[in-house]
Amino acid sequence: METIAAFKPKISAVLNMTEDHLDRHHTMENYITMKSRIFENQSQNDICVLNYDNFITREMKPPGKVIYFSVKEQLATGVYLRDGIICAKISADEPELNVIEISGLKIMTENALAATALSLCAGASIDAIAKGLMAFCGVVHRMEYVATIDGVEYYNDSKATNTDAAIKAIESISSPIILIGGGYDKKTNFTPWVKYFDEKVKNLIVFGETAQKIIDTCNVLGFTKYEIANSLQEAVTLAKEKAKPGYKVLFSPACASFDMFKNFEERGEMFKHYVRTP
Repeated sequence: METIAAFKPKISAVLNMTEDHLDRHHTMENYITMKSRIFENQSQNDICVLNYDNFITREMKPPGKVIYFSVKEQLATGVYLRDGIICAKISADEPELNVIEISGLKIMTENALAATALSLCAGASIDAIAKGLMAFCGVVHRMEYVATIDGVEYYNDSKATNTDAAIKAIESISSPIILIGGGYDKKTNFTPWVKYFDEKVKNLIVFGETAQKIIDTCNVLGFTKYEIANSLQEAVTLAKEKAKPGYKVLFSPACASFDMFKNFEERGEMFKHYVRTP
């Protein structure tokens, strides 16, 4: 987005806007400006899909038609949930359409809503969208189920390189959770993430460059069930020791990987290796 000139999508989307990448952009204002460039060259006949539940994306002003999606609100027009079903009403003069129940989906609800909105705008049928959503089994390193060992489920969410993604991961699985986090410091505020721990996160294991910063945030907020590991391998070992049958071990770092790894893919592969190694 920093280098576009004539880039002009017929349909664009901004799925969320939270504090991230401030090591590069320095301020949220700069970061918002860069993301907003996705619709900069669109015309009145083009479409932009926006997240209604995020107050920043809700207030964005694309030049063309805006289609909102929402997990929290039953919108007058847009894509939203009603009684656990994805519903769509793209314009006021169209009937509400039921797309699919979310209970059987293997992706996060917000992503399913955004994909539905984009697909409808591109002309896909309701049946095709439902079949696509049901058949999609997720992506490697994005809430990827790894294994069940001694009654404990392990999930690899190495792609969660910011707090918003890590919060979504906590929301998406049931407790009790042993959470592994930490990594490269992108000048992130970890307070919103730690506030989501509540009773779901039974233990937090942190490692990497941000370990002490995360622990400092935990102390301020009164969360004391944490430990610091010297490496990802040690973090997985500690998680195995603490987890009981019925627990979930969730690797959702809320940080980038560059302090110890080439990228989040390498980090996720190493997590899976350590999980599967006795």
